[in-house]
Amino acid sequence: MTQTTYRHGHFVWHELMAQDSAGAEKFYGELLGWTFKHMDMGPSGTYRLIIANGREQGGIFQMRTGDNIPSHWCGYVSVPDVDGAAKVAESKGGKLVFGPADIPDVGRFAYLLDPEGAAFVVWRDKRGDQDPRQTPGVGDFCWDTLTTSSGEGALEFYGTVVGWKRGKFGDAPGLFFAPGEGQDVIADVEAPPPGAPSAWTTHVVVTNLDHARSKAETLGAKILARQIDVPTVGKMSIIADPWGAVISLFEPQMPE
Repeated sequence: MTQTTYRHGHFVWHELMAQDSAGAEKFYGELLGWTFKHMDMGPSGTYRLIIANGREQGGIFQMRTGDNIPSHWCGYVSVPDVDGAAKVAESKGGKLVFGPADIPDVGRFAYLLDPEGAAFVVWRDKRGDQDPRQTPGVGDFCWDTLTTSSGEGALEFYGTVVGWKRGKFGDAPGLFFAPGEGQDVIADVEAPPPGAPSAWTTHVVVTNLDHARSKAETLGAKILARQIDVPTVGKMSIIADPWGAVISLFEPQMPE
């Protein structure tokens, strides 16, 4: 990336915090057709950059043995001031897990939990943020969903921390987040299943949901929600990879 423009309030990166990064690379490569570029991070090991449709879109980070943290996906939200966002998050009931810290010559980040425990990262890239694709392609991250018992509370929290506003998605009911007033929506809010914690789930485009779900099962994934239909939008399956990280496979509805 060479551009120095920013898309504050947008998800600009998705990262898998993995218990087995090599296994995760094999799983997601076979399932979604992703390719990977390896980066040496010294004592932290190898960082695996996710390449989809010729673009770096995320990464797989190997957690340390003994961290006792389940594998999970985490979205990075672009902000103008990482330290300021982290302080506001803490003041509003969030928890600072790590940082703020610099990745030399790359950017600055802070890993946070919202008041209900959903993980996210606030991020400022020294190089600027990638321009969005007009239409997400197969293998692209395309949407994010927050499961929470308090959508209005989440709107207040994220609105203060990263500047999100209440968005509108056509005539669809429910709560949507937009990165700013009058901008396109980037995420929605759902109630968590009984007994499930609050969490973020990211969605990835697939060509054929039935085939992708079947392949995921063959590769060792657990199907959490076999099919969720979203009228006029598409359909999705929620899966947990072999190490428990949750992700959504999304087949968009093609216009007739």
